Amino acid sequence: MGRRGRTSRAALSVVPPVGSLERAAVPKELTVEEAVEWRILINAVSADQYPPDTHAALVQLCRHTVNARRVADLKRHVAEQGDVDAELKLMKVEEEQSRVIVSIMTKLRLTPQSRYDAKKKRGTISAHKPWDFGG
Repeated sequence: MGRRGRTSRAALSVVPPVGSLERAAVPKELTVEEAVEWRILINAVSADQYPPDTHAALVQLCRHTVNARRVADLKRHVAEQGDVDAELKLMKVEEEQSRVIVSIMTKLRLTPQSRYDAKKKRGTISAHKPWDFGG
């Protein structure tokens, strides 16, 4: 049977959830390190920030981030050994990884530049100081 009488004002003021948004699960193809990166990215924003069509790019971002970290560690080890040629090669690999990471982050709108909206820009600071009256 249905409820009798009018719906209370308190019951009307609460909006029932339409559907709960769950955060994306870690893809099975990621390693443990990459899964940590995935969780950091997914938990940093609202649950609806990354729809399923962005997951492939997120997977690649996680992979490149972990690879960049590994290359940096390897480069540090090679530098301690004094192998300049190997260090230069690793610097190039590190630069390539950095470029890919920035590109993916920009496409996913994770960089400040990609989130910039001129319409939301606050006014510029005036050169006029409030304590300067007239003249």
